This record gives sequence, structure tokens and C-alpha cells, in this order.
Amino acid sequence: DAEKCLSTFARGSVDLIISTLPLGSMPPEHARDILKVAADVLSPDGQYIQYQYFATNRKDVEQFFVIEKVDWEAMNFPPAFIYIAKNGKKVALSAHFSILDPVKANLK
Repeated sequence: DAEKCLSTFARGSVDLIISTLPLGSMPPEHARDILKVAADVLSPDGQYIQYQYFATNRKDVEQFFVIEKVDWEAMNFPPAFIYIAKNGKKVALSAHFSILDPVKANLK
């Protein structure tokens, strides 16, 4: 079970995840649960690579990651899309810490 395996890692402790899970062949909520756990364990500068045979799950991946490149591997059988992404939590973290800006301003 992918979720159980990923959840054994501490939050933000994994630098690279390469997934060949067939997200399009599972219930959408299950695919999103796996992606959420993957995003949770991926480090802020981590990279997520997802091989897919159909482009239908791109929006699911984009909910949790920032896709930097989409590639096509024709040598694979069957040919596959490759999403190369980074952790999307950086934006959320910087927004979270923006509440400290007034405090920082007062310290100057």
C-alpha cells in the first residue's frame, strides 16, 4: 500500500520520489491520497517524478506539486508521459510565515 509505505518517512525528509503508480487506473480519491502523502514527505526542495500512460491525472498531480516539465518517453512500452515536478508547499510555507512580517518590521 503506497500510502502506508510513504507515511513511514518523516515530513519533508525525502529528496526524490519516482512514481510509476498507475494513477489513472485507481479511484481518483485514492490517487489524490497517495499524492498528498507524497507531497507531505517530500522535502521543500524535493523533486517528484511521475510516469503515466495517460495525461488525465495531470490536474491531480498539480494539486500537490508544481510541474516544471512534461516529457514523453516513446522508448517505454507502452510509451509514457513523465511529469517532472517540485514540491508545491514552498508557496504555502512562505504564505504561512507572512504573518510574521509585522513582527519583523517592529524588530528593525
